[in-house]
Amino acid sequence: MWLDRFALRVACFSLALVAAAAPARADLYALVGGLNGPGLARYDNSGRFAGRTGAGGESADGLVVTPDGWVYVAGNVLGSGTLGRTRVGAPINWQTISPGGTPYNVPGGLGAGPDGSVYATSTRFDANGVSGVFRYNPANGTFLPVVTLTDTPVPPFQHFNYDVARAPGGDLYLARNGIGVERYNASTGQLVGLVVPVAALPPGFIELAFGPDGNLYIPGTQGIDRFDAQSGALIDHFVPNGSGGLSAGSNLSFGGDGLLYVNSRGTSSVLRYDATTGAFHDVFVTPTQYQLGGLGGLGQIAYAVPEPAMASVLLIAAAALTRRRPVRRLTGGSARPHAGTTTAVR
Repeated sequence: MWLDRFALRVACFSLALVAAAAPARADLYALVGGLNGPGLARYDNSGRFAGRTGAGGESADGLVVTPDGWVYVAGNVLGSGTLGRTRVGAPINWQTISPGGTPYNVPGGLGAGPDGSVYATSTRFDANGVSGVFRYNPANGTFLPVVTLTDTPVPPFQHFNYDVARAPGGDLYLARNGIGVERYNASTGQLVGLVVPVAALPPGFIELAFGPDGNLYIPGTQGIDRFDAQSGALIDHFVPNGSGGLSAGSNLSFGGDGLLYVNSRGTSSVLRYDATTGAFHDVFVTPTQYQLGGLGGLGQIAYAVPEPAMASVLLIAAAALTRRRPVRRLTGGSARPHAGTTTAVR
């Protein structure tokens, strides 16, 4: 019997090696427009369009994938922000986090925390609105402001809050129209300082992200610029405009595969670059597949890796190791090998 158990252990180990060697199935999510309203599109491991669903509301303005396996989308209904989510890699099943009519107003980009929390930008539109950053805590279901701004960016939204990203050290970086990139303490909501003034940012900036190296990456019409997250100094034009055909690279997402995904609106494609060197890798979503996303092209993009199917196989194999084993029972009650009737014991 020990040989059977040994064989099962070898099988589990072999499956683990196979799972480690097999490429992870990646999903790329993107915000899309269309005649039937805004939606969420998904592209598979090969960059093929895998379907879309409506996201509700008048617009879809923010997108993020959290480490705990959720896709979050921010939307807008008559100036009131909404936040919904669905599971990565599963059929779309929207869960509403924040319905319309709350202090969460005209939304922008979303950012993810390491604990699965979501940071949502808000720009005040009505008297009850709050400008700043809200935080959704999935542990207790709260959705509360963590950064409250005192200015009043009513239309024409001179200080619209574009996007937010949580730094590796924990602070929040907020991209604001007419101001630049500001840094806030995520616990107190207090302003730490202006990191990158608007004059130093690339033209057309609406998004920011932290790379694997801890630096700040900001796309614009001239390409992807990299900034020192502490000093705000420009390090380099990480991906210059024209590299691999890049044109109007307005959105980006770092993948878990060591690549940087960039939405090249000018060429109607999603391009991939080495996340360390910035060297062009390939065209991930071709113009043909890109156009299937919806009218107006793609908006923000987010990379996600669902749980690999091999994981379930490993769990089944591991469970087999703990199954009850039949042993032969001797008369007198001792559980020693015998040629008689078998019965299960723990």
